[in-house]
Amino acid sequence: MSINAGDILFQLFAIIILVTIFVGALSFFRSQKQRGEQLNRMEKKIAELSEELKRK
Repeated sequence: MSINAGDILFQLFAIIILVTIFVGALSFFRSQKQRGEQLNRMEKKIAELSEELKRK
């Protein structure tokens, strides 16, 4: 029973693809969370500015 170079390369690429998918998914969800937080900050700032303009 010998190990072929092709088998090693196939396993290596398969692992790289799985890791890439996992990291991509984590990055996507993290960026979505940050985008939501940014939108909340923007909405708060707009509301503050709107109230300030109503007072004047």
